[in-house]
Parts: sequence; structure tokens; C-alpha cells
Amino acid sequence: MLRKYEMPWRRAYESIPAMVWIAACGFFMYSAVRADTPVVIGLPLALICLVMSIHRWRQAIRILVLRASLSGRAMQVITSNRLRKLCRDQKEVFLGFGFAWLPVHSQRLYDLEKIDYREYAICRGSSTSWVTK
Repeated sequence: MLRKYEMPWRRAYESIPAMVWIAACGFFMYSAVRADTPVVIGLPLALICLVMSIHRWRQAIRILVLRASLSGRAMQVITSNRLRKLCRDQKEVFLGFGFAWLPVHSQRLYDLEKIDYREYAICRGSSTSWVTK
């Protein structure tokens, strides 16, 4: 089974059409209320525009959430009692919890090597826009 290609290390271009769909939704709502367009036509068109806007925002947020992982996480600290439970034998060494490394993770890392990740990291206090950078 082939998996879908993704490129999360890019600008969230989906946010622009999402804003256009929201503007179109507002236009059709305004038009239906002002009686320029029949309500039977205006409200369904506004609903379609709203659904499309939600769809595009979900796509943009997915990209932004993946890009947020470039900002890193705080170091996880465990207590000595928890470590003692994880390593019952003194000859054992605890290296961490880890995760299952799948082909999608390999592809993301391979794609990340090709770009300057600092341009796409979502950082606090940055002067760059969260949509364009």
C-alpha cells in the first residue's frame, strides 16, 4: 500500500484559501440577509463556503502542528524511584522510552535535511508571521 506524500516543512499555504472561503461565506450570508440573493440560494452557498473553510483550516493547522515539533520539547525528568522500577537489575541501563520509528518519520527527517529548519520553526517572540514563515 502506498502512503500519501507529505511535505510539512513548508509555509502553511492552506490558510490563505481558508480566509478566502470565510470571506465568501460572509459575502453570501450578508447577501442573503440583505435580500440581494434569495435565502434558498445564499444560505446553502454560505454553508458550503463555511465547510470548505473549516477543511482548509484543518489542513493548515496540521502543517503548523508538525512544524511546531521543530521547536523542541522540554527534557523529561524521572525520579530515582521511577528509575529503580524501570531498571530492577543494576546491570541494566535505561536509555529512554523512545517510539516506533516508521517510514514516515524517515521521510520527514530526509526532507528536513534539505532545508534550513530555523526558517520554519514556530518560536515564541518571533517577528515572523505564523502563516507565512
